[in-house]
Amino acid sequence: VHSHWERAWRGFLLDDLGDEKYLRHLKQVIMALAHHGNVVIVGRGAQYFLPSHGALRVRLVAPLEARIKRLVELEKLSVEQARMKIERVDAERASFVWKVFKKDISSPKNSDIIINTGEISIETADKIVLSLLHEKFGIGIPTRHALAKESYAAK
Repeated sequence: VHSHWERAWRGFLLDDLGDEKYLRHLKQVIMALAHHGNVVIVGRGAQYFLPSHGALRVRLVAPLEARIKRLVELEKLSVEQARMKIERVDAERASFVWKVFKKDISSPKNSDIIINTGEISIETADKIVLSLLHEKFGIGIPTRHALAKESYAAK
């Protein structure tokens, strides 16, 4: 879900920079972040240009009703407000990806894994992603449990 600031800047950048210039700057920033490493990039179309050998491309999906329920709880919106916001953001994202990358945002070809958080808890999805990061890159990311044990042992 986009903040007011992000919507304002996104509109400004897309309108004033032009698609090619915007895409060039977007790629430069994301490639610099990726080169630095140990980053999580949410959205921005990174899955369309980062090399798959250097990224784990995760897509989280959920049925509309589950998404509405979460948004009602998180943002204290009515069911109808939440539905409208989700539909608007989905349309904006799909439009952005098509306009900038000429890609179908819903294609499974753009992800290494798709996790349905309507069926799998966020906590389980977290464990799956951490396990995949370890398997693909050998990254040993400590779990909350391991951090708690380490913190206790240090006392």
